[in-house]
Amino acid sequence: YDINGRSLSSSQTNSANIYNDVYESIKSIELLWGNCCKKAKLNKIQIQKSTIASLGLAGGRSIKERKIIKNKFSHFKKIIISTDGYIALIAATKGDPGAILNVGTGIVSHIMLKNGKSQQLSGWGYPCGDIGGGWWIGTKLISETLRKIDRYKKDNDILHNMILKKIGSRDLKIIKWLSNSNIKEFAKLASLAFATKKRSKIANKIILEGKNEIEKILNYIIIKKNISKIYCTGGLMKSYRI
Repeated sequence: YDINGRSLSSSQTNSANIYNDVYESIKSIELLWGNCCKKAKLNKIQIQKSTIASLGLAGGRSIKERKIIKNKFSHFKKIIISTDGYIALIAATKGDPGAILNVGTGIVSHIMLKNGKSQQLSGWGYPCGDIGGGWWIGTKLISETLRKIDRYKKDNDILHNMILKKIGSRDLKIIKWLSNSNIKEFAKLASLAFATKKRSKIANKIILEGKNEIEKILNYIIIKKNISKIYCTGGLMKSYRI
């Protein structure tokens, strides 16, 4: 945007979670900045000293990583770091009372309160938060499958073999997969649960637990905070059909 609020260009790049990988995030920001300048036919070196950079970054509250980002991009006139959720909230509500609920790899909600302050729900991340999110579903599926491998869980389920095809069927292969996989790999398994929920007791149980958690968040927003306008986003929101 220029000084009059006119859009000069836009671009897309890879995600940026500074808590998980600050240096990979830096690459994404640099690529995005370069692409925007190229599209707008601007010299990025010449204009950076007069540019205010506002960055919406996952993990944006992490103090150590914020310092790294600010030091790396100190050539800008000013740099503002917010979380990706807060940026999405402002874009959706324009600062008016409202909320955004994102259900994807994880799950997080941001609320713009009537006093102008914002509040976050969930979004605690791996390994203890985000009940109902993709990586959480994936870990639950694997846990149920491992119980079956150990043979103290007797009932069969269509998902057991499907999960084993993804992570390996032998002890060492499973351990290697678990050791080398990040939350995105766990989240990819969530699609198996939704695809088999009518045939799998395990899938149905896990999805129901996730759905109940999402409904609790929505009830809190609507009833406790008296917010009626909620924007729902994320790859799994339609899958839950709430």
